[in-house]
Amino acid sequence: EEAAERYEAELAGVLGDGTPELDLVLLGIGDDGHTASLFPGSAALEEDHRLVISSEGPRDGTHRLTFTLPLINAARAVAFLASDGSKAEAVRKSIEPHAGETAAPAALVKPASGALHWFLTTDAAQQLSRVTA
Repeated sequence: EEAAERYEAELAGVLGDGTPELDLVLLGIGDDGHTASLFPGSAALEEDHRLVISSEGPRDGTHRLTFTLPLINAARAVAFLASDGSKAEAVRKSIEPHAGETAAPAALVKPASGALHWFLTTDAAQQLSRVTA
């Protein structure tokens, strides 16, 4: 947590106090729908004040630093990249969750006033009902 606080202070030193509006946040997506070390069921998904927090990988227990949803969603643009068929279900749960289905953490990325872009290969998009080029 100390490293997260130092990184947050570093961001504030460069970008000023408050939540900065980054020009672009580039993200990937895991096969479980996580993004930016924001994992399904993690308390990190509920963070609404901090910009950077420490997180623990659920599979291997590695400690990570991650941007929080408030920082990501303040960006002018957010872009996801997915190029693997193993991510197809997570992509669908993020873009087109079924009724009653728990959406993937990546679905919580919704820029407040910025643009959201998904760059997908055919394999990664295979479970979507509509695809536009």
